[in-house]
Amino acid sequence: MSIVPKGNDFLPLIEKEEIKKLYKEEKNGLAKIRLKACLLRKEGNTLNYISSKVEYPLTTVGDWLRRINNNGLSRRHSLKQSGRPSRLLTTQKNELKVILQKSPEKVGIPYTVWTTKLLLCYISDEYNINYQIRQIEKLVHKLGFSIKKARPEHKKANKELQEAFKKKFKQKFKQEFMMDSRSFVLMKSIS
Repeated sequence: MSIVPKGNDFLPLIEKEEIKKLYKEEKNGLAKIRLKACLLRKEGNTLNYISSKVEYPLTTVGDWLRRINNNGLSRRHSLKQSGRPSRLLTTQKNELKVILQKSPEKVGIPYTVWTTKLLLCYISDEYNINYQIRQIEKLVHKLGFSIKKARPEHKKANKELQEAFKKKFKQKFKQEFMMDSRSFVLMKSIS
């Protein structure tokens, strides 16, 4: 790890006024903070002082200033991170898109509609790639499909009729409701 120069030795080819101008014009928040750190370093301040002024850890500020000093002011912006590469190939994704447009029955699976768990199993069997459910949901969206979740209650349910039924039911079976409300399942003894 190299020491970050300070004062006029920091960014020797760039004047303080040029950094101030860039600072005023900058729209990106993090880039603006990095430019502020550059200004403070150009003034000859210590990394501890700069860290306290911009409210970022000392090591982070040191890394910013080191990168900017070595590579120029263009490094005030974060580099685009590519992320983890997809486990499915583009051809496999295209095949999946075609398959999802068909019903599972036409693919040889005894279900009528695709679910995330069913798709997870299909991808695991067909391509030998294991995903988590959340990854399947993201994949489905990337392929241009949407996910519908079951409603916990029917949208046309009549609340008043449901309450009337519950009252009538409680009156008819009053004695049973006075008992312990927990429910147990009776099983045959295995002996």
